[in-house]
Amino acid sequence: MGGKAPKTILTDQCGAMTKAIKNKLKQTKHRWCQWHVLKDAKTHLSTAYSKHSSFNKEFNELVTFERNAGKFVARWKALQSKYNLTKNSYLNRLFRNREKWATPYFMDVFCGGMTSTQRSESANHMLKALIQKAAPMHLFVSKFTELQINRKYQEGKESFATYQRNRKLRTSEPLAEHANAVYTRGMYERFDWEIYRSSKFRILEKKSATEFILIHNKMKNVEEAYKFHVKLHDDDYIECTCGLYAHMGMICRHSIKVLVHLDLQEIPRRNILGRWTKAWDDSEANNQLHNMEICTEEDKRRMIINKAMELANKRTRLSNYEFETAMQVLTTVGERAQGEPQQQRVASQHTLLAGDRIPTSCPPPPPPPPPAH
Repeated sequence: MGGKAPKTILTDQCGAMTKAIKNKLKQTKHRWCQWHVLKDAKTHLSTAYSKHSSFNKEFNELVTFERNAGKFVARWKALQSKYNLTKNSYLNRLFRNREKWATPYFMDVFCGGMTSTQRSESANHMLKALIQKAAPMHLFVSKFTELQINRKYQEGKESFATYQRNRKLRTSEPLAEHANAVYTRGMYERFDWEIYRSSKFRILEKKSATEFILIHNKMKNVEEAYKFHVKLHDDDYIECTCGLYAHMGMICRHSIKVLVHLDLQEIPRRNILGRWTKAWDDSEANNQLHNMEICTEEDKRRMIINKAMELANKRTRLSNYEFETAMQVLTTVGERAQGEPQQQRVASQHTLLAGDRIPTSCPPPPPPPPPAH
């Protein structure tokens, strides 16, 4: 973490962890994992699940998709009343702690789009597929190293696809072209979905030249709970009451609708989160250059490849001097690496790579001492 406390921590409903986070990470926002909430609900509300086939769908939709706090409270009360659960102690406890887990109360908390710990738990799932519970420690270390190598390989493939493969845009909208230029492949797919969904909304009211109220096309009810307020600040930042940008660093469909209406060609500068951009890999590489002690051999190779790819993909013409300088540096480094003793290179590495020998057994015992005469 680089000595910095995380902005948000997602856990299950463990009281000990809640207390520890509150005491030691006072600036960190603690939220409950929605996946655990839904999982525990099936245990505590088994009667409702078995008696009413519609309860599962209604409860899951309320917990997962409702983003408005007022509508969440109203729908929660209606759900309890409909299924005769107004006195259910588990549901009442969840409701009292709704700010810890309910989606409307996540929207102003940056989670990178996550409301569940399932992504971190998926590492456990992958390890369980590779190794049995009773396996010895040296085999666990071997398989864990194998998993790390595989994840780095997959990350490298995604980085290659982001830089090298041309994406076929589904729309000629200038905002989509700008997003394609700045975002990684995965984040562009999310942005493209928001563009598609933006067509489902219309501008209900124009409060000023830069402030609008939007509503869903099919929504006939114009109560405040169904409205989205969007405001543009000085052409470099746009905000919406839905809270999607604060939650995951991506502008929402309502904001996109307003930007298209105003005929703006690019995403506002302050709404582009650096972590989701293609340029982030380069800035991260620069940060690692200042901390080479924790930079692995694979990281070094990746940084060299990324820089070479960036140079090769530049649209400006390379001068003969720039070309000769780059080739001379690469040739010199390659010759030095070839001439360096193998033992010295291995000793300088901080992590094991795919080609290295991974220990799978304990080292042999030392030879017995010679017999006394």
